[in-house]
Amino acid sequence: MYKVEVIPKRWSARRKMEIVPLPLQGEAIDAMSRNVRIEIFRLGEWRDEALLGMESGFKQRVNDPRNLIQLTLLENSLMSL
Repeated sequence: MYKVEVIPKRWSARRKMEIVPLPLQGEAIDAMSRNVRIEIFRLGEWRDEALLGMESGFKQRVNDPRNLIQLTLLENSLMSL
């Protein structure tokens, strides 16, 4: 069970990353919501954002030649400054 000792005024991305996967690991979202003092709907929003980020990460092509061209153009423009 994840429990927060001090409730932050603002949740950093790192702290959100700690709690978003917990329901996927079997923790009940209502209990988690009470422990971290965040509304269930907000936890759902954070989960949806995380899933979108994962989806875009899976869509990226690591060895795509277009990425290399973009990096080369960026590098050349930075070197000419």
